[in-house]
Amino acid sequence: MSTTFDNFSGATGAGPLDPAIAGAIDQGGPLWHKYRRACAESLYFFTKAVWCTIPAERNIMTLNCHGPMCKALEDDDARRLLIEWPRRHMKTTIASQAYPVWELVRKVVHYEDPNTRVGIYCASKINARRIWREVRWGFETNEFFQFLFPELIPNFSSNEIWNGDEGIVPRLYNPKEPTFDTLGGGAATSRHYDIIIEDDMITEQNFDSPAVVQDVLEYHRQTENLAEDLTSRIIVVGNRWSFMDLNHFIHTEEQDTTTITVSVHGPVWEGKYRCKNLSPAVEEALRSMTDPIWPERFDKEALGKLLMKQKARIFSAQYLNNPSDPDVVDFSLDWLKYYKVTQTTAGPAFRHGDGEHVLFKECNFYITWDPALGGKTAESRNAIVVTAMDSQGRVYLLKDYAVKEDPLKSMDKFIDYAKMYGPWMHTAGLEEVLFQKVLGKLLVERARDRKVWLPLRKLKTPPAQRKDQRIRAALTSYFEDGRVFIRDENTKFVEEYSSFGVEGAQRDLIDAFAYASQLWIRPANIEDRDDSEEVDPIKWKAENRGVTGYGSALGGAKRV
Repeated sequence: MSTTFDNFSGATGAGPLDPAIAGAIDQGGPLWHKYRRACAESLYFFTKAVWCTIPAERNIMTLNCHGPMCKALEDDDARRLLIEWPRRHMKTTIASQAYPVWELVRKVVHYEDPNTRVGIYCASKINARRIWREVRWGFETNEFFQFLFPELIPNFSSNEIWNGDEGIVPRLYNPKEPTFDTLGGGAATSRHYDIIIEDDMITEQNFDSPAVVQDVLEYHRQTENLAEDLTSRIIVVGNRWSFMDLNHFIHTEEQDTTTITVSVHGPVWEGKYRCKNLSPAVEEALRSMTDPIWPERFDKEALGKLLMKQKARIFSAQYLNNPSDPDVVDFSLDWLKYYKVTQTTAGPAFRHGDGEHVLFKECNFYITWDPALGGKTAESRNAIVVTAMDSQGRVYLLKDYAVKEDPLKSMDKFIDYAKMYGPWMHTAGLEEVLFQKVLGKLLVERARDRKVWLPLRKLKTPPAQRKDQRIRAALTSYFEDGRVFIRDENTKFVEEYSSFGVEGAQRDLIDAFAYASQLWIRPANIEDRDDSEEVDPIKWKAENRGVTGYGSALGGAKRV
């Protein structure tokens, strides 16, 4: 009788991965070989279809989020590789656990000796053992893996070759180093590896200790001495913890290292901590990522909750991979305050952390747009922000929209926001040069066609100031005084805020925010407003607001 996965797993007590497919596979048959080849050709396929044994509800690897990481690991030319993925986005599962096993799979499928030696290097021996324990568990319990790759299965009962510190798979060449070895807590000597995985060398236990961080940097430097030769791979895996961690050192001192840096919003292409030295295939995969990168687990609502719970400093480091350096950036993350939108009997309100409520109707609302011509090929993004100011001069950020797209699409978003916040809208602003050049008339006409009230004004750009100077002059006092409040969905704004002052960092949203400061007026001082710059406002009588959409906007907080 031929051996199928059904009777193979039945003999050892486990059920098949997918009875509809796996049950039809004859071990040694054409489909079995086809499955093996598919695993050898794609780390993503191997990890998702064979190796990953986490519960089905958590095994939601996607090509959008994890495909680019797998592509980078498949690139043999990336001998020195830094993988920066947001926290809890499966980077250890893929890069530190599945990838080394996949290298063994590639060898046996191509009829080569699986004599690869893997060093798992962590901040402590305990952490390295934990990663190895997951790998070991896969070998011992994943029967679909055992069925497909029987030549990699060792004698699990032999403590000499398979234990909590190391493991050796069947191989022809038997060097002194095991197939998998655990390292951590200090320098390693007299060992050589083909693949070295440095995973979470900086952790929550040691990131704030300069002495420990310096030790980690020295261990990393010494890792080169553990490589067998120049073809060996050293792969560093981890998210950011601080602006002076190991990843900072690699970004700034190891210019030849391939770095793949991704935030929850997508790849990072600008600034000091950015992607570089990527192959065309990896770059193409990165540019196809959507925002957010893994909505199946971390959609915008989930990310917002993380921001509000962990606050901007931790969120920026671990989920945006963009820690703030106080010696470089202009604005401290500790200056930001937080609010939530709540519904009261008197209408929607801003609720502060201390319980204070500020009603929408007691504030002035503003929309500002800093357009970028050129669509998806433009260097900058179309940036729109919705802000509000209360009677104490505190500013609330409600919307932060930044996308590389045709300005006509952004125009519709601008009008959507004007309709959404119409009952409280004081002024809408558009940067003066582009207002006069192309967009002002179109925006007015389109708003009129949609019957949306749009009190539009030009926003002036001081000719003697550079952009960063203008932003600093406009916003520093608001930030320093703790007068800027953000909410859970403002993760993109936090990303820009945390890196403002770093050369090359994006600043489209914070620029639009700075433009808004030209409009901000405390509600108590409305009579002081100068309307000389108001351009063709589209005004509708109160009884017509239901037609324009204002009536529905008054219905509840879900539209704010």
